[in-house]
Amino acid sequence: MDLHEVVCQTKVMSRDYAEKKVREALEESGGNEARARALLKEWVHSDHKLLIGLTGLHLNGIIPFWIARVSEKDKVAKAVKPAQKKQTPRKKPKSFGEEMLRSFAGQGTAVFGLEGGSVPLRKKTASQKHIDAIKQIAREKDKY
Repeated sequence: MDLHEVVCQTKVMSRDYAEKKVREALEESGGNEARARALLKEWVHSDHKLLIGLTGLHLNGIIPFWIARVSEKDKVAKAVKPAQKKQTPRKKPKSFGEEMLRSFAGQGTAVFGLEGGSVPLRKKTASQKHIDAIKQIAREKDKY
């Protein structure tokens, strides 16, 4: 028996074992699928063979996903570090309106997928038209 045959046989045995344990969980839960899921989650913590049987078919998709995710995060972090060094320290906002404008412009806000402390690649800025509109709103408010 060569290595390929052993691996294939192990996969089939793991799947058969996983199916057996799923049936066992369904029987133990009286057919309640939610309870059966809870039992399987509990069993997986102590039964490595069950974990491999349940997830083995999906590893070919899970592993590349995580490699690409971490690789992309590292690329972003490397690209951002030189940009961070070039930035001058930000001044504190002079007014509440300016603080709001900076918040809307995305300065220092988290970006989905990069919440782990890294900063977005590019800094979003508001147009002069936008800034003028906010200032006009603030002046109008001061009149009342």
